[in-house]
Amino acid sequence: MIKTTAAIVTITLSLLTSSSQASLSSKLESPSRIQKIRFGDSVPKILKRHGFSPRDIGCLNNKQSKFMSLRIRAGRPYLVSRLGEQAIRIALYKEDSPDAHVFTRSPSGCRANSGPIAWEVRTKTSHIKVKGSLHATLSHIFHDPRMITRFMDAFRFCCNLRSDLKRGDKITVIYEKLYDQNVFVKYGNFHQIEMELRGKKYSRYFLPLPGGGTFYGDGMIRKEAPLYLPVPLFHISSLYQRRRFHPVKKRRQAHMGIDFALPIGAPIYAARDGVILKKSRNRASGNYIEIQHEDFITKYLHMNSILPHLKEGDSIQAGEILGEIGCTGYCTKPHLHFAVKKGRSYIDPLPLLKVYAKPFELDFLNALTKIE
Repeated sequence: MIKTTAAIVTITLSLLTSSSQASLSSKLESPSRIQKIRFGDSVPKILKRHGFSPRDIGCLNNKQSKFMSLRIRAGRPYLVSRLGEQAIRIALYKEDSPDAHVFTRSPSGCRANSGPIAWEVRTKTSHIKVKGSLHATLSHIFHDPRMITRFMDAFRFCCNLRSDLKRGDKITVIYEKLYDQNVFVKYGNFHQIEMELRGKKYSRYFLPLPGGGTFYGDGMIRKEAPLYLPVPLFHISSLYQRRRFHPVKKRRQAHMGIDFALPIGAPIYAARDGVILKKSRNRASGNYIEIQHEDFITKYLHMNSILPHLKEGDSIQAGEILGEIGCTGYCTKPHLHFAVKKGRSYIDPLPLLKVYAKPFELDFLNALTKIE
């Protein structure tokens, strides 16, 4: 009996040792791990939580204070990498951008910088059969709601996906997954989307453009549309709606335009030739500009900045840069609120828009020749 008990103890200890060694081996093999920004976090709090000493943080505050006061949003991912016994790298990724703020600590000191990440891009193909709502179906593939809205961007001008998609419809998506330090961080662009909707097949391709891109395919040419896209990326985060829950005012009210989500600093282009009617700032709209065209007015709200040389009464050309994307006025994250007013009423801008900005017209039309 004693021998049996001793044998059991030996086996148990052996299993525990093997488990500990496997766990340690796993940690050694995966020195990087994704974390989420917590509510109430600041850059100094994050650095302290992951091993930066008060002296390290004090040094960064003195030499690179602009990085220590960055605005960060709860729920966003960041990567913590152990590069050795005393070396740590923390990457805070910018939203809707390939860049990151990177903080490193090593025996030689601490530093911070901002710039593009050397992403490892892995292309993946997924075949999907609709089993419920579009959101529920795509959520099984993409764990980021922005990929679902990007998917919907590809079909803005042909289909009402919320009502037209039926159980059993087939979707094939080819898309990018982005890795940093061999760890999956976020999704990249779609390459191609194939969808069968009520027996009809639709194909969409993504065209990368400087600072953004757009989708192209059947029904996306829209040469007759009177307005060019006012931003470099065709990505709609909120549509024109008669009743929408306002994220700042916390009540239902009309949303008389469409929102394009891009990072702070992205360029904003004039959607058509016209004359600057107004250039101003107020509490709700932040920095904004209005342009008078022949038959309507276009409005550009929440701008980070407006080019200083632009004056009321100036003539403006389609595709001319007006300023930068920002988050001024009633705003929760960087975007352009783009509105169109005809007479005394606001109208839905979407049916009036091409899917590309004027500076990229030639790139877009050349891409179309690949599918014609």
